[in-house]
Amino acid sequence: MNCTNSLFFAFYFINRAPDEIIQYVEEHTAQISTIKGTRHVKPFQTEVDYWEKSIAQISELCDGLFNVQRQWLYMEGIFTSDDVQRQLSRETTEFKYINMIWQDEIIAKIRENSNALYVATKLNLFDKIQSLLKYLENIQKKMEDYLETKRAIFPRFYFISNEELVEILSLSRQPDLIQIHLKKLFDNIKHLRLLIKKTILANGIQSNEDEQINLISTLSLEGNVENWLKDLEIKMQITVREYLKNSLSALKLQLKKRDKWIKDWPSQCCVTASEIEWTSATTKALMICQADGSLKPLKKLFHSQRQVKLD
Repeated sequence: MNCTNSLFFAFYFINRAPDEIIQYVEEHTAQISTIKGTRHVKPFQTEVDYWEKSIAQISELCDGLFNVQRQWLYMEGIFTSDDVQRQLSRETTEFKYINMIWQDEIIAKIRENSNALYVATKLNLFDKIQSLLKYLENIQKKMEDYLETKRAIFPRFYFISNEELVEILSLSRQPDLIQIHLKKLFDNIKHLRLLIKKTILANGIQSNEDEQINLISTLSLEGNVENWLKDLEIKMQITVREYLKNSLSALKLQLKKRDKWIKDWPSQCCVTASEIEWTSATTKALMICQADGSLKPLKKLFHSQRQVKLD
């Protein structure tokens, strides 16, 4: 039996897909286990032990490399944001240092000789990789703490991922480009109607069905994005509340002309006002029924409501 055949000298390239490398390692680990389980292994015990240890080192190194690479790619996308660099200047400096170590002292050496056995047993990279992982985990925690301060101001940021939030923060001076994220923050909001003057203002909102509502007053989109988004949320609530109050008052005057009334008010307010009017009329009819001991008021309401729906 020759334990130094090509089975044990397979070449692994770090830039291959992780699944492919892991598959090779698992196959060789299984083959080593099979060899160790035979009764003829004793003359080759030293070589088998060597390869078992070497493949374990390759597996451990690959796990570390893939973890660092995954974290590094994630962080690289985030730390390109000017806002993040400004707010997390210390962490940005640390990431630049990590990036230098990763590129110049790890990836460059692996590219010089990407044989997995050589990389795992000769370059002594494991401790350096573990150190980078700790640095990256520490930076990620600080970054998440920073993003949490933004979410505390505007909780709807919990609806989106960290990457999306960072992108929004990086566009804080370009409100028009933030519009593509609005549908994830607000239900059925397609975009804001903007006025470009000395400052950027919003004076209305538009739904996915292209229904437009004028805000009760214009809103400045200057400053930190989390602040003006919070102001926008409050402004929308006040606007819809005012529309609802007025549409309900108009409904009481136009009970028999709902086709015109529906066209005059936002659909959300029409639905809510109709339900309020129906609940009020039903409660009143039930109270009269209870007082008179008759179901006639309820039947009358039923027929009138049917007529409204038919109309």
